[in-house]
Amino acid sequence: MFTPIIHVTFLVMGGIASGALMALTPRIKLALSNLAILVIPPIITGMFVEGKLPIASMLLIYSSYLVLLGIRTHKEYVRSFKIEAQLDAQKSELEQLNKIDALTHIYNRGHFNNYYEQQWHNAVRNNLELSLILIDVDYFKRINDNYGHLYGDACLVHLASIINEAVQRKTDMAARFGGEEFAVLLGSTGLNDALKIAERIRINIEQHPFVHEEKPLQLTVSLGVAAMYPKAGLNPNCLIEAADSALYQAKSSGRNCICVN
Repeated sequence: MFTPIIHVTFLVMGGIASGALMALTPRIKLALSNLAILVIPPIITGMFVEGKLPIASMLLIYSSYLVLLGIRTHKEYVRSFKIEAQLDAQKSELEQLNKIDALTHIYNRGHFNNYYEQQWHNAVRNNLELSLILIDVDYFKRINDNYGHLYGDACLVHLASIINEAVQRKTDMAARFGGEEFAVLLGSTGLNDALKIAERIRINIEQHPFVHEEKPLQLTVSLGVAAMYPKAGLNPNCLIEAADSALYQAKSSGRNCICVN
């Protein structure tokens, strides 16, 4: 009378065990424990109930197959997960490398442009002041002509390190703007604070000569500073143009100084 019900029960147990194992494959220990709970009681019961040994044997064989399949699937899952994690790490590394200037190891002009646009729009939305410092190495062509371009590159690395140290907030950015020019973008910063940072950069560079083969070389920079409250409809380049104009004034005023626009 109960034979059909028993048969159906065994089949249902096998189906549930199979589905549960596949669903829990990422957590293989839990999957195997769940499988054991589902199939061991029916297998033991089948061994002791008259006429049910063949079904119990089939369930045992099928369960063994599920165990092997689950372990293999888990290994494949772990392997795929590791590969995906490695790809994500490589992607993040490449994205980071694309933001960094190859010579000075600070941010490059491309990333500066993107971040500048973000900060500009953020300042427009929140009515925040934005400041920009443009920095140019004084008489850099003379350095290249007298000592060579490799020496000049080493000077730029030295200067980039000093400039980058002056940027202390995560929202601010120091970048190589092009050639021997650098830029420091300061969010939520007024002109007075920007001038203080600019003067700190100028003094630190003046007080820390570049040393090569125990021979120091005095370096100086000219700085242009500009600040404004960005407004909707205003060309974002106007802040860069203002800082660039101030930098030109600093270079025309004898260099190693700061001018404001």
